[in-house]
Amino acid sequence: MTQYSGDIRTHLIDTIGYDWEIDGVEVSTVSVTDSINDIVYVPLYLEEYMLAYQPRLPFVYLKNVVTTETTQNIGGNTKRKEGIIDCNIVYTHQDNLSAGTFGITVADKICQLILLYRASTTSAYHVEVTGTTDYYEFSPSGKIDAFHKVVSLKYINYQK
Repeated sequence: MTQYSGDIRTHLIDTIGYDWEIDGVEVSTVSVTDSINDIVYVPLYLEEYMLAYQPRLPFVYLKNVVTTETTQNIGGNTKRKEGIIDCNIVYTHQDNLSAGTFGITVADKICQLILLYRASTTSAYHVEVTGTTDYYEFSPSGKIDAFHKVVSLKYINYQK
């Protein structure tokens, strides 16, 4: 049984991310191939960072959607924590980033990495991908400003 008392999103980023320097700062990223076969390093951020600094596109931010905590044993010293995390992929249509396929490519890579490393995620007893969804940000003129592809994850961990 894995026991952890911090923010699981940080550990997910550390587990699935690959360190890469973007704008002079080393960040965890996932790497994918764009439509002209160049490697694109997509940074992974916590939602709080994204809201405070609004990094350049494309990026992925992890958001806690819901978290529940219950006492797991009669003594009350072990807690079972379950939650849902959304990995929100934000991007725009560019010459090398196709609006139709880039979000799917990044989502597939995140799902692949979660499934590959879920046994070694130090902060979670169990992690699984529960689904994906899409939505768009529109400008006041009605044009699409940004595309969003969301990968939802469910996790379980135990705390003492």
